[in-house]
Amino acid sequence: MTLALVTGITGQDGYYTAKVLLNAGIDVIALVRDRIAAPDACPDIAEKVAFETFNFMKPTAIKKVIDQIEPDFIFNYAAKSTGQGMFDEPTEMTRLNANFPLEILNAMIVSKRKYDMCFVQASSSEMYGSNNQVPQDEASPFNPISPYGAAKLYVHNMIGITRRMEGLHASSAILFNHESPRRSEVFITKKIANAAARISAGVQDVLEIGNISSQRDWGYAPEYAEAIVCMAQAKTADDYVVATGVMHSITDILKIAFSAVKLDYLDYIRINPKAMRKVDSKGHCGNISKITSKLGWTPKIAFSKIITEMVHLELARLNKLNSASKKPE
Repeated sequence: MTLALVTGITGQDGYYTAKVLLNAGIDVIALVRDRIAAPDACPDIAEKVAFETFNFMKPTAIKKVIDQIEPDFIFNYAAKSTGQGMFDEPTEMTRLNANFPLEILNAMIVSKRKYDMCFVQASSSEMYGSNNQVPQDEASPFNPISPYGAAKLYVHNMIGITRRMEGLHASSAILFNHESPRRSEVFITKKIANAAARISAGVQDVLEIGNISSQRDWGYAPEYAEAIVCMAQAKTADDYVVATGVMHSITDILKIAFSAVKLDYLDYIRINPKAMRKVDSKGHCGNISKITSKLGWTPKIAFSKIITEMVHLELARLNKLNSASKKPE
């Protein structure tokens, strides 16, 4: 039996990684804050996953978990990240985003199965921060401009140091922005997709938004989960940029989302300076030549299809709610 330990399964990345693993015949144990409530967030795979309650604010407890279950793979997506909130509560962010994955490394070092476990940490393009060299690759300088990026960079560096010193199979996936219908609405792609659907359905009038010229490299979360599993299964651990190599602006998202419901976004948006990030980079775009050449991974789903899917699924949800409300009692 091959076993994977996954954190963050109620979010998009942990969920899609669990699906990839289950489809490959790998058993999944998910560490969650509440094992009673967590299955409701992923009902289609809940019966196939073993949920275990874990206090992520007490990271040293992960050693006992790893010693007990002896996983073959560990995937860590546990992190505090909420768009604008990349600047909020830096102390809590450090405890979860930095200290917890460091404790995973420490647990692996002292484990009797030290060399039999493969660990992949979800790093972030936010580590590049104000480095506007485009595109960015694994060797590009990091210069984070948020507590979130700084915490991620600390772990990223520690993984490299520990891998060299201890010989662990520990890798960092430098994830550029990636989206799916499971994206939280605090992120701009989901906020726009949902607004387009709701405005089309007549349940919302306008969308307040910040800087629409901001650009990012946006990909598809299910594909990124596949890349991360490939990293875990690779013979040698290494760090990889996971991206598309193509930049889009928030204006592009608005055009696609509102076009999906046959509306002109210009008629429905209101620019709100308070919605803008305190500090923002000019844009990040990933160079994926390393992961393509070494692991054979390339993204396939078009950006327009990602946004359109998000809009249509929100429309379907709204229609379902509307139909349910009209049923006679």
